[in-house]
Amino acid sequence: MRRLIAVLAVGAAATALPIVTAGPAVATPAPRTVSMLDCLAGVGLIVLDPASPTRLACRFGTYNGRPVGGI
Repeated sequence: MRRLIAVLAVGAAATALPIVTAGPAVATPAPRTVSMLDCLAGVGLIVLDPASPTRLACRFGTYNGRPVGGI
């Protein structure tokens, strides 16, 4: 009986250890602005935006798999 409990305890610890010790995933954030070429390469659409310093914005584009805006 003691051996069964010991085996179950070791098995539970071995299962929980990778989950407990895993840290949060660290991903690089998408840039706030991209070049026009990066916008088009990320299948984005360049539109006029009066709030932007360049008066242009990238809509629906992606950079490294993350959505972006601005030019």
